Amino acid sequence: MEWHCWIVLLLQFSVVAFRANVTASKDPNEKRLSFLQQSKCTYSYELAVHTARGSKSTESDGFQVHALVDITAVSRENEAGTPVHLYKLDIREPRLRRVLYGRVLNNYPVNEEFEEQLSKPFYFRQKEHGPVMEVLFPKTKESPEVAAFKKG
Repeated sequence: MEWHCWIVLLLQFSVVAFRANVTASKDPNEKRLSFLQQSKCTYSYELAVHTARGSKSTESDGFQVHALVDITAVSRENEAGTPVHLYKLDIREPRLRRVLYGRVLNNYPVNEEFEEQLSKPFYFRQKEHGPVMEVLFPKTKESPEVAAFKKG
């Protein structure tokens, strides 16, 4: 699987965790979680990876990725009256493991190029309380797969 698929997967899980709120309760002192401008959140992930393959999109590839993900607010702008936020996503210490039937395969080779590419920071734009609108990758050498992914 190409490295950009892993980044998008981590981004999706980051946004879900990032948007989590504490549910309202009867305690008046309990407050909802919010993300303050110029602050940073760090999440730790261990997740199974699924590749989008049309009707087979729920089948696991048998990989797990472990990473620390830092989300930092960069800017906020209004686009047609709707607030849009720009966030920087830093993925630290990514590790890829091959898993078969719930067991880790220790002899499976690690793709160091994947880990190196995944460690590069990138940005994403998101509507307030809405979907991710755009993912912005760093300008480096670009494979044809990455270029096609950005266009598609």
